[in-house]
Amino acid sequence: DQVGCPTSALDLADAILLVAERWRSGDRTHLGRTYHLCGTGKCSWAEFAAEIFRVSGTLGGPVAHVRPIPTSQFPTRARRPSWSVLDSSAFRREFGLDMPDVPAAAAPARPAADGFVPLVLLGEVSCGGRATVRRSAARPTVVTTGM
Repeated sequence: DQVGCPTSALDLADAILLVAERWRSGDRTHLGRTYHLCGTGKCSWAEFAAEIFRVSGTLGGPVAHVRPIPTSQFPTRARRPSWSVLDSSAFRREFGLDMPDVPAAAAPARPAADGFVPLVLLGEVSCGGRATVRRSAARPTVVTTGM
């Protein structure tokens, strides 16, 4: 029941570098404006976690069953909005960059100069108060808010 637009930090860095390069070259268009920028598409935290493990499995990485639960069953100190989908159309229109969709942002491994950067899940990890990964020898389970 929490929906947003997952975004890769690598994709955000590419967008920031695009803007910085444009400004460095003398094109000061849109300087000083504030933009929303996120991946295209939307999904719940549970859908995002399921996609991460789906992609991980195709790459030979860890897999897990994702069990969605409502936010009310995973209380945190911080109140989280149920809808945090951002509109990036102004950035797309003014800078001509389309951000990747959710599956691309969910990829647990990205090509790197020296190979792949893998997603590693060991033990029990709390992910920003939104999910807990419990890894057992038999089958890891992710309990995440969002249905």
